[in-house]
Amino acid sequence: MHYRHLILAAVCASGSYLWGAERTYTIANASAAQARSELALVVKAGLEIAVAQSGTDQRILTISGSEEELAAAEWLLRELDKPAPEAGEARRASAAFTMNGVSDGTITVFYLKGGRSTQQLQESATIIRSIADIRRVFTYNQTHAIAVRGTPGQIAAAEWIWRTLDDEPKAGAVEFSASLGSDNLLRAYHMPAEWSVQDLQEAAVVLRTTAELRRLFTYNRTRTIVTRGADSAIAAANWLASEIQRPASQALAVSEPFQMDDPRQEGVLRVFRIPARHDAAGLQGTAVDLRQQTQIRRIFTFNRPRMLVLRGTGVQIAEAGRILGAAQ
Repeated sequence: MHYRHLILAAVCASGSYLWGAERTYTIANASAAQARSELALVVKAGLEIAVAQSGTDQRILTISGSEEELAAAEWLLRELDKPAPEAGEARRASAAFTMNGVSDGTITVFYLKGGRSTQQLQESATIIRSIADIRRVFTYNQTHAIAVRGTPGQIAAAEWIWRTLDDEPKAGAVEFSASLGSDNLLRAYHMPAEWSVQDLQEAAVVLRTTAELRRLFTYNRTRTIVTRGADSAIAAANWLASEIQRPASQALAVSEPFQMDDPRQEGVLRVFRIPARHDAAGLQGTAVDLRQQTQIRRIFTFNRPRMLVLRGTGVQIAEAGRILGAAQ
């Protein structure tokens, strides 16, 4: 047993006295001081309770709070304070712990496979936090763990993101319908493994800006783009993700148009694959000239494999096609 004693103590809150409790916990597996401090911080910030370190090597945690909070702290410490995983070792996500009477009181811990880097752990946590709108997401490097606290709907979305990122990627895209109110469709695009990180970032910019997706993030290890949006925006992103993976062309090639809902009537999307002989500077120059001649606000370049992505009115897109065709 990690707990050495239980002391009931009166604590003062907002001028009235409430009964609280204090317990101590001895850290068993964190050998480094930084790991012990990190563990204490996850419990303190995740549960918003008082946690103090003591002992000659700071292994003793003194935790203060209500009985409900202490139960959550005990559970969380048990999930986090484990030996480091072996390289390639996969651990199942924890069962959820639910704090009674708290709307965002569902807590789960996800583990990345052993051997993942700190950067990959941080990238995964950032994507979970931002896509699922979860305020309390914390990482613990010793066990490659991500501790998440939120509503049941947020936790379900977080689990889907974690599995999508940590599993080996499958070709194409995967989708998840989350219980997150508006913009509840989640989508992950596994781009070709031979793409560079720069290719991935360029593709993300094209999808984000063309489809107007506020929540869109990249995961470098598996060349994955994760986004969340309304059905119409995700449909546009699906179309774009497919188009930008088409091979280079030796002659001007034009996609079929895609129609988005747009009150400004600028919802026609089209991709022009420019002959491969054009270099990146030439592609940028073509985009600038085309923007000036057609007044299309949304013209984006994708260097691999030399594409122009346009969004505008039907008249503007037709004029752009005429100009590009005449230039060949």
